[in-house]
Amino acid sequence: DTLMLINDLTGEQIPDPVPEVVRQMLVVSHDFNTAVVTRSDKTKKVSAVIRPIKDDQHELIGVFMHIREKTLDQIRMAAKKA
Repeated sequence: DTLMLINDLTGEQIPDPVPEVVRQMLVVSHDFNTAVVTRSDKTKKVSAVIRPIKDDQHELIGVFMHIREKTLDQIRMAAKKA
């Protein structure tokens, strides 16, 4: 199975962020209007942070992806700001 991130407003798939992290060696964050599609085809609002893992010589040794489901309070606060 593959993880699919989508734009929660448009339903469009967000391109896999890992190649960008590897290419630029920078942290990529998807915090606004981001959702993950579950195995049962439901969407859940999430925030995602993808970062390179480097060794002592600053060489890439992996990529860490942290995905966290947003709480109802976080969703309400974001709606108030919009």
